[in-house]
Amino acid sequence: METSRDIILNRIRVAIDKRPERKLEKPDFSSPVQHPIDKDLLEKFKEEFDENLGQTYLCPDSQDVARQLKSYLADYHVKKFHCIDSEIQTFLSKENISFSFEKKDFNDMEAGCTGCEYLIARSGSIMVSSSQASGRAMNVFPPCHIVLARKSQLVAEIADALDAIQKKYGDNIPSMISTITGPSRTADIEKTLVMGAHGPKQLVVFIDLSK
Repeated sequence: METSRDIILNRIRVAIDKRPERKLEKPDFSSPVQHPIDKDLLEKFKEEFDENLGQTYLCPDSQDVARQLKSYLADYHVKKFHCIDSEIQTFLSKENISFSFEKKDFNDMEAGCTGCEYLIARSGSIMVSSSQASGRAMNVFPPCHIVLARKSQLVAEIADALDAIQKKYGDNIPSMISTITGPSRTADIEKTLVMGAHGPKQLVVFIDLSK
């Protein structure tokens, strides 16, 4: 005698046998994964960067970079400003912005200043590498990380930044290439947002629009 279980299984088999064959479309791996950016890259970067709790300052020229940087340091009462990038040091000295570069002052810095490799509009990220004059530590150690960048470093996607890195360094690719997307933060502890958990509490970028 056929049991209820047998009846159910037979119905499933019949349904499977009658099911039409599905033809799966071959995926187009050449098509973009994301929609094209539908706005100016600078506008997109600022929107995403600010959304990720960063601070963006758009400066018409280097003089305005200096003016706004001085204002920022004064507003946030930054006294111990550290920079080890010789090119940026020249700029700071020219603009009479006080800074330290001595190793003995490293641990006490309140803000650190570096350059970057590229700015990525899609995610509002800053690409950095170990080949920069500031090295690795200056990207993660300062309580406030200040980045001086140029508009010409702005690219749409991370793939564009990686292509540019390849062209820039050729066979001497940096041992570390990373992106920074907003200040360091975590919500692992009781779902409470904690800033500066693994790096800077503040991330600020000044972009020189003339370069």
